[in-house]
Amino acid sequence: MFAPTLTFPTRARGLAPQRGLTLVELMVTLAVAAILAMVAVPSMQSFLAARSSAGGADQLMQAIRLARSESLKRLAPVTICATSDPNAASPDCGEDWKSGWLVFVDTDRDATVGANDIVLKVGAPPASIGGLAEDGGAASVTFEANGLAGNAMAFTVTPNVSDTSSSTYTANVQHVCVTVAGQIQLKKGSGSSC
Repeated sequence: MFAPTLTFPTRARGLAPQRGLTLVELMVTLAVAAILAMVAVPSMQSFLAARSSAGGADQLMQAIRLARSESLKRLAPVTICATSDPNAASPDCGEDWKSGWLVFVDTDRDATVGANDIVLKVGAPPASIGGLAEDGGAASVTFEANGLAGNAMAFTVTPNVSDTSSSTYTANVQHVCVTVAGQIQLKKGSGSSC
């Protein structure tokens, strides 16, 4: 009788199966990744610039709305002012809107935080914005008990872009406009103004 024999396929000596990528495949992959990065980076910079200036304008508008609504609710003057140090234990009004702002019940109507005044909110824009300034140089606005502002204000919030003539910069400038009637408007683009 014949005994069955088991045979196994043998591999030629010295040849191992290929694993990984060849140098050509790796170079093609890196070239495609570089092209995608070149396309994505400018779009991402524009997106980040838009988000930073929009976020700064939105936070400022919320603080102004709070000041107006609190003046109506409390039937008392409420002031929003710039502050140079919003993180201080006792923040005080200053000149630099980019550092932050205070919203407080201004019982003596002097646009400064006094002993009898009640601080309602301390805020600051995102650190990622390029700039925040009141166009007329005003450091505060007081909303009277009827919700009317003591003066009109116009703020400009700029994105953090080094080339101020670029379309990324000009398209993402935000203008926050406050009328004497207490209305707040947002206008976009460097060509617009209050």
